[in-house]
Amino acid sequence: MQSNTYIQNRHHNVGIAGGFPDLRYNSRFNPVVYSGTISLRISSVDGTAFLDACAALVPYADGNHLVEIYDASGRMLRGYLGAAGDGEGLGSELLGTWVNSGANPFETFDGSAPPNIASAINTTGYAVADSTLSSALTLGMLLKSANNITLNSGAAPKLNIHSGSGSIWNVNELQLVSGPNETYCTQRATIAGGTALLRLYHDSGVVGDWSSANSYKQVTGPSADGCTIVSAKGGAVQSFSYKGTFTYNEASYQVIVRVAR
Repeated sequence: MQSNTYIQNRHHNVGIAGGFPDLRYNSRFNPVVYSGTISLRISSVDGTAFLDACAALVPYADGNHLVEIYDASGRMLRGYLGAAGDGEGLGSELLGTWVNSGANPFETFDGSAPPNIASAINTTGYAVADSTLSSALTLGMLLKSANNITLNSGAAPKLNIHSGSGSIWNVNELQLVSGPNETYCTQRATIAGGTALLRLYHDSGVVGDWSSANSYKQVTGPSADGCTIVSAKGGAVQSFSYKGTFTYNEASYQVIVRVAR
């Protein structure tokens, strides 16, 4: 059986395919045109693969450049920069009813018009409200949480976004502020409906009186500051060509762009 081995030292990849040099990822034949550590948003779902919030990469989005993205442990995503985005696309609303915690409730809570919260008041203790998602979610899906907080007094709530799998959180202990809040995260596990959730809460003793307009949706396409990913040079299949074990939602990634041959 023919085996493929890639010896990766990032800038000078040397591939061995069946015992012969694989020139697809060799720096002599695929010169580096961009290298940097940047923050970016990632959708790695097959069929809707793209990057966003990465304006530095858009000039190379012509189907003729290969991108490699490395997490902090050196694990990689690889694909071809397809085309520049033309406006963020969003799917349907995923949020449902908000439920005030039985064990740690807000003293006053009105979630009767989901996905919004008309009133949440905490004066003492720990206060929690959850919205469990009925939809199944796929590993690598890019998601957007929008929480517009009207703060009457005290502090705005914190936000947790649970992946629906064990102790894996997409977002953990994010302090929101008065006014619009937009939070993007990549889903870190494939799960069935009824397990993932969003949580708005106050730590024990934090006083807050607020209402919020809320939304949680899949991002289906990149803005003008992003680009699609395709699996082959000049290709049309919107997928990464290589996806190993990868850590999503890191603050930044090392990114290398090469000329594709």
